[in-house]
Amino acid sequence: MSGGQEVPADYLVIAGSDEIALRIADALRPHVSDLNYQYGRVLTLSSPTSQIAEVLKKIPTVDGVVNVDRKIVLRPGPTIRMTTVPFSKNAQLAHNVPGLVETYKVSGKGIDVAVWDEGPVLASHLEFDGRVELRDIAGEPNDHATQVAGNIAARGDKSKGDDPDAQGIAPDSRILSFSWKDDLQKLRRFAETEAGVHITNHSYSVNCGWQYVKSEGMFAWYGDPRISPAEDYRFGKYDARGAEIDAIVADHPRLSIFIAAGNNRDPKADPKKRDPGFDGMHLLPVLHATVDGPMRPEDRQHDGGYDTLEDFGVAKNVITVGAMEDIAKGKKLEPANVKVTEFSNWGPTDDGRIKPDVLANGSDLRTPIVVKMGGQYDKRATGNKNGTSMASPTAAGVAALLTELGIARRGRPLRGDEMKAMLIATAVSPQPGPSYRTGWGAIDALAAGAIVAGDSGVLITRTATIEPIQIELARTSGPMRLTMTWIDPPAGANEGGLNDRSSALTFDFDLELIDPIGKPHFPWSLDPERPAAEATASGPNRRDNVERIDVDREIDGTGGWLAKITAPAKAAGHQIAIAIQGFRPLE
Repeated sequence: MSGGQEVPADYLVIAGSDEIALRIADALRPHVSDLNYQYGRVLTLSSPTSQIAEVLKKIPTVDGVVNVDRKIVLRPGPTIRMTTVPFSKNAQLAHNVPGLVETYKVSGKGIDVAVWDEGPVLASHLEFDGRVELRDIAGEPNDHATQVAGNIAARGDKSKGDDPDAQGIAPDSRILSFSWKDDLQKLRRFAETEAGVHITNHSYSVNCGWQYVKSEGMFAWYGDPRISPAEDYRFGKYDARGAEIDAIVADHPRLSIFIAAGNNRDPKADPKKRDPGFDGMHLLPVLHATVDGPMRPEDRQHDGGYDTLEDFGVAKNVITVGAMEDIAKGKKLEPANVKVTEFSNWGPTDDGRIKPDVLANGSDLRTPIVVKMGGQYDKRATGNKNGTSMASPTAAGVAALLTELGIARRGRPLRGDEMKAMLIATAVSPQPGPSYRTGWGAIDALAAGAIVAGDSGVLITRTATIEPIQIELARTSGPMRLTMTWIDPPAGANEGGLNDRSSALTFDFDLELIDPIGKPHFPWSLDPERPAAEATASGPNRRDNVERIDVDREIDGTGGWLAKITAPAKAAGHQIAIAIQGFRPLE
């Protein structure tokens, strides 16, 4: 089905499980004129009523399944108007990936992406074409890990029988599959031994706030009522895991680590939404207890939806990815079309840093899935998935393409700070500057690639000195923007209570741009005490290890432009990445 078209659906088949839905789909496909299987147990059939009824009677694999628990129902379906393209292919369109691929002839070939997840990727799935290597991991293939890996690397070659709508962002890249057990210890060892790998993806976090515990059949609240009875104090907190992953990147600056922002704002995570009869009885793991009340607020309400980031997504040196909605077919990646999903977590961090960093498509993406029938895995099964778990590998896939381009055009891959600079410098924001809802905005792969290739803007690096760094600039054309990033050494874990504002910044570099009439321009900043307020640019940014200056109008004057970077004495010798747009350095 394609966007913007009327799709007549004579019937919808609603199945009780994904496996059953797939069985029905396979059985019906030769007999009906149009069938669409969507992960979520819904099959849309365009075929006469009598024909469907006859087919269902004749197909043995469906016999006895149609009435299992009365969960499968045949009923007349409405005319459906599709306004978006709910496939991984749309993630490519939403982020200008086809433009990057066509302009620079990149596909992820020769690039490895390490995926840490709950279990093994289904390496035998035909979409991976032998490009998955299982590392420290064994056991039954994991659906979530397979979806994540597919969003990066699924082949999607129709001529080879693949699902073209499930094609990953970097379809020639290779996946290294790891277990999330002891993830940071293994990540450090990996960083020390795998010098040729530059990208990792982590679409998971530790439990915070409300979570449904399936094995217990009830909700758990993971906060500590001794610190706050209503809000999990760990939301937004820079903890030991954040400090450790920052240390790993500081020790191995080649790494670009992508972290899913999390889905705590999903209304379905509210116990009252999942179970209208919820009476307050829930697990309290921190006290190893089951308690009857009090009725705590849902995560999306404790700070009006803000302060819902968790675990190592709060860290400074990672790239934390929120989820955006599909962009309707025929629409472009532009500010008006960038909309964060209702489930994606928002900042700020407790110390006020701007998170998430960027947005990527995480809405209803088609990927390879794990379906087991008759003791064997279906090697062609695909389905749809929502979540920041899908947004993060979308971003990681773009990073794989930019890494390939960096090697081709610059002779080396991008460092972690350079990768972050590229994505943030070219992000498309729905408002001027950043916000705690959308970070710096949606990834624009083509625009980032143009800087990496040196075709539009320039990426430079500088080494911090005791004296300020001064870079003379000449105006060229296009938007005027400077973006500075650096890999910040880890700070001590924040051991304070609820929303402790103690800074996690170790090196406070300052970026300033002096225009031809001598006026200084400052980076954007956000205020954690007023999280919904617009960003300001009235003075130095004292919180973030990302600083971006935007100049919104031409400046008449006889002088030149000057970028000025100051650093604390203890930061001498530290590397800084700077993306320059609308200017060229005079050196």
